[in-house]
Parts: sequence; structure tokens; C-alpha cells
Amino acid sequence: MATTAVAKRVLIADPSDMPRQALSTYLRERGLEIIEVSDGSKALAETLLRKPDILLLDLSVPILSPERLIQILRSNPNTRSMPVFFLSDREQSVSGFRQGVDEFIRKPFHEEEILLRIQRALYQDPLTEVLTGDSEISGNLSQIFLPDLWQMLAMNRKNGILQVEAE
Repeated sequence: MATTAVAKRVLIADPSDMPRQALSTYLRERGLEIIEVSDGSKALAETLLRKPDILLLDLSVPILSPERLIQILRSNPNTRSMPVFFLSDREQSVSGFRQGVDEFIRKPFHEEEILLRIQRALYQDPLTEVLTGDSEISGNLSQIFLPDLWQMLAMNRKNGILQVEAE
């Protein structure tokens, strides 16, 4: 039985039709599923409804400000870890990173640069993954020293079984 890979879903929120449509076409041609919206409130609604893998958010989206949108997404357990990229023609990267933005891409940008950043964000091995259901910690912990892991578990009053596998 053949299995098909599921396309990664990208939400692009940009009030400017031409750049949004051009980027959408470029990314669609490279196998990504694209959702397009023109304002912050639609970005929030589509994020909650369609659960994109990544959000490309122009800083000039109207109705719901990017800052408020990020605040809502980061406080929701279902969207907290979703990568968010700010797109803007003005420099605001420092404040963006303070708000929980993963990347800042200055306009005008090269479409290939955005594609590479998206691929890096979506396909990198996470250092750790914290699952919300039963507070399980799992993932690639190779960069964490064992005493640090023990300390983290002790500080959070967690116990359990540590399974170590050789590569």
C-alpha cells in the first residue's frame, strides 16, 4: 500500500494582493499547501480552523494587530509552537523576537530565501518536544547533558522513565 506525503500548510497573511499572490504561487509550485488571508482576524480564524504548519505574517495586516495575534497564538497550546515569520519593509526584528516571532524577513525579499527558511523551520529535528496531553517529554535530547535533564525534571517535579537509545 503506497503512502503519500502530506503537504506542509503555510498561512500567508498580507494585505497587499500582488506580493501575497506571487509568494503563494511560488510556494505552491514547490509543493506547499497555501492559505491566503488579508488581515489579522482572518489569520487567527484560519490558524485555529485549518492549523497551518507555519505563519508568514506581514506587519501591516489590519483589524487584529500582529502583536495581538502573536500574543493569542503563543497563549494557545495548539498554536504555541507554530513557527511565525514577520514580513515587513521596516526594521522591527528585535521587538518581533521578544514577542515570540521565529524569523524576521525584510521586504523586498527573495522567494527562494523564504522557501529555505520555511524548510529549515519545518523540517529540522526539534531538540525536545513537549507534548501537552500527559506532560510527556520526548524528542532528540542529544544536546542536553544528563545532569541538566535531571535538574529540569526535579525542578518541575516530574518523574518517569528515561530511555536511552544508541544511534
